[in-house]
Amino acid sequence: MIVPVLSVDDNTFLNERYRENIKATTPSGMFYDRDINGLWCAAEDVVYKDFNQDVHYISESMLQEINMVKYFAGVDFDYEHYGAIVVIGEDDKGNFYLLEEHAKQFEEIDYWVDVAIGIKGR
Repeated sequence: MIVPVLSVDDNTFLNERYRENIKATTPSGMFYDRDINGLWCAAEDVVYKDFNQDVHYISESMLQEINMVKYFAGVDFDYEHYGAIVVIGEDDKGNFYLLEEHAKQFEEIDYWVDVAIGIKGR
């Protein structure tokens, strides 16, 4: 059985305001084609499609001018797959910044403890 792919406009159970909000907040390109227009399309080159190095990276000197109020660390231990520790900072305006990232494969727990101790020291 072949099931036709329908667009968000084909769903008669959604009210117009909801459909317009979904359309306005869905990223352009593959996501819009797939989720809104109901098209079958490949997801090639769409991870961080809107990434712009000039906008999303900041210099060390710019970072010094930001008033960080909180720091968070995220940890994902693994061995076969990459394990990771990331450090996120939140400024006084509610913006979040990736400050450090550490990712390695085939590392034992002692390695990750050393990384965490180094992060805590900074």
